[in-house]
Amino acid sequence: MKALVKALVDNVRGFDVVARYGGEEFVVVLPGATRPSAARFSRPTLPTLPTLPTLPTQAA
Repeated sequence: MKALVKALVDNVRGFDVVARYGGEEFVVVLPGATRPSAARFSRPTLPTLPTLPTLPTQAA
């Protein structure tokens, strides 16, 4: 989870907000962002997410 937060925080502006929302959900607030500028944030960020380390899933 730390790697995910780092990937998000490393790609936002100084006044944007990255927050955990619930268990494994996150939200990125981009104040004043237009759709094109939000897309510019997501383009380099989203492809890196599947490559981040994960913890093994425990069987119930």
